[in-house]
Amino acid sequence: FKSVNLGEYINSVDDEYWPSITVDGKTIIFTRLVGSNTAIEERKTLVQEDFYTAQLVDKVWQNCEPLTTINTIYNEGAQTISTDGKLLFFTACTRTDGRGSCDIYFSRSKGGVWSVPENAGDPVNSPSWESQPSISANGESLYFVSNRKGGKGGMDIWKCSLNGFSEWGRPIWGNPVNLGDS
Repeated sequence: FKSVNLGEYINSVDDEYWPSITVDGKTIIFTRLVGSNTAIEERKTLVQEDFYTAQLVDKVWQNCEPLTTINTIYNEGAQTISTDGKLLFFTACTRTDGRGSCDIYFSRSKGGVWSVPENAGDPVNSPSWESQPSISANGESLYFVSNRKGGKGGMDIWKCSLNGFSEWGRPIWGNPVNLGDS
């Protein structure tokens, strides 16, 4: 394995992490901890987790830009993007429309513009903590971590089938399944 720095258009003085790349390798979305390289006594605001995206053109990553329709005054992180680059799931905490301390949200890209995020709803989210979503390659399952009742330990991996979207654009979920001891 040889690591390769993605360059100045992606990397900054702040911390960047949790990259998600579309299957064609042309779009990257990652989390940037804005303000993380500023000394505590010099910070004007708290550090902020936000999403940034960039396109690969002629084998060169273009300048990244914030996902302004998704980023809020709260932290957004731990994103996963569908292979076609049109569906994004992520974690957000302490929001007014949340069902627990942290919930999973989604946004859909139409014509290259991301929709305003919505809570992914029941049964993915519960009064417990849900985070770290990962969409399967075929887009039919969402894996996530939760400390909900019925688990094997403190934080377990769960799976819900994604059975399409309703006429109102909301995900239609199967029942959550705990992935078990193994």
